[in-house]
Formats: sequence, structure tokens, C-alpha cells
Amino acid sequence: MKVLSTSSVIHGFSQLRRSVMRAQLSKLLLSVALLFCFITPADAASVPSFKMSSQTFADRMNANLKKLNIPLELTVKLEKGTSVDDFQHIFNEHVGLIGSVESKSQQLNGLVILNAASESPDATRQNLQIVTAAFSALLGGALSGENSLESPEMTEMMFGLLQDSQASGKGVRQIGHVRFIATTNEDTDIIFTAEPVL
Repeated sequence: MKVLSTSSVIHGFSQLRRSVMRAQLSKLLLSVALLFCFITPADAASVPSFKMSSQTFADRMNANLKKLNIPLELTVKLEKGTSVDDFQHIFNEHVGLIGSVESKSQQLNGLVILNAASESPDATRQNLQIVTAAFSALLGGALSGENSLESPEMTEMMFGLLQDSQASGKGVRQIGHVRFIATTNEDTDIIFTAEPVL
């Protein structure tokens, strides 16, 4: 008769939970990606952009992840659409990212980051660092100093977003020509959105 140790049961449960969470995150990413597909050409033409390509964004974000000692990397594989292309990337079982790119100009014009709740404080911290790395990459030199990742404005903005989204379900902040939104659901998952503004 085989006796299971507590650690093997916990490990098995943890693996199952991770695969379920990854499946849920993938499903949510697909749903948001489908929303990008329904933007009409007229809508796409009136949407401002972040004034960078998806690859420039990925390069900036990857540099930020490296500075934070996070051994993850964003890879961009564009899925072609009629007026809007999109890409998606799952960093881990808790964080996934979707970007939209205007088909004609190939400029990044929207970003959604899904952050599923984590029970581990270390995982939660790292997941928020991934979000910060992405948001900072959008700003480039818009903040004081060369490295917006470590700027007081970035720290204050992220803290405010989280505080407001936990208190009222939604937080909104704007730095330069970028509006950042954090929406918390009943499961304490957070959907972060970044959109360019004129």
C-alpha cells in the first residue's frame, strides 16, 4: 500500500491549481483579445497610439524586467486582424498581457494586463513588478529622470491605482499622455489597462 506524504499531496494540489489558473487566465486573455477584433476601422483610426511599435515596447519592458531581476521575457507574436492586430503573452499562472496594434501604422494603441490573485506574498510582489515594468515601458522618458521604472511618479501612480481599486473597485491615474486603470473583481483579481490619450 502506497502512503502519500503531506508534501506530495500539497504539491499535487498545487500543480492542479496552477493548471486550472493557467487555463482560466488563457480563457480570459482570449476573451479580451476577441474584444480587440470588434473594433471597427473608423474606431481604430480615431484611437491615439503610444507612439511605439510592439517590439519597442517589448524591448523596454524586457529591460525593466532585467533591472528587477525577474527572469521572464515578453515575446511578441502579432495576430493579424482587419484594423487591429494583437499579441498576448502569459508570464506565469497569475499574469498575462494583451497588446493591441493598429494594423496600418503598426503602433501600439492599447494594453491589458490580467493579474490573478495569488496567495503568496512573494508571488504577489513579483506580479505587481511585472505590471510596473510594463507600465514604465509605455512612458519611456515622460517621467523625471531617465529610468521611469524607479521614478517617484511611477511608484506613486502604482500605489494610488492599487489603493483605489481595492477601496472602490476601480482606480484611474494619468501620467503624460497615458491613462492607467486598475479594476478589481470579487476574487481580488486585478485587470490593469493602459490607453493613450490625446
